Amino acid sequence: HKLIRASIKENARLLISAHVTPELGNLDFTVFTDEKWLRFIVGQTIQNSIKYKREDVPARIRFSAQLLDSGTANERIELAIADNGIGVCEADLSRVFNRGENGRIDGKKSTGIGLYLVKRLCQKMDVGCRAESCEGAGFSLFLTFSTNKFHYFE
Repeated sequence: HKLIRASIKENARLLISAHVTPELGNLDFTVFTDEKWLRFIVGQTIQNSIKYKREDVPARIRFSAQLLDSGTANERIELAIADNGIGVCEADLSRVFNRGENGRIDGKKSTGIGLYLVKRLCQKMDVGCRAESCEGAGFSLFLTFSTNKFHYFE
């Protein structure tokens, strides 16, 4: 919760000027990660949500987390960052993390490096990273953190 609020605050001017409303769901979890780089990842996702918002609906970005596979060796916390923007078509979704591809069809200028960096940082920090989207209805980024502390000392 603290990290998400800090990321929202860092991007407050952009959110306000773009009329994007952040919504906070259940974020009452503690994860073991690098705070600085996770804030960069969340910030990059916020900036993408602003860049690819739809003009025909009130823009929003929702942050929520949940505990998955509780009590098992695969127990993990999944952070979901979901917007209601233009989304990515199914054919392009597999390429959103590729360097130099933005996967969007609206002609906005973009380097296509943002989600590439997000994916690379997640790999370096051993954080799971996947995306889901429905063209015209939004984009979601899911970050997965292991709750197994031994996992970090292998």
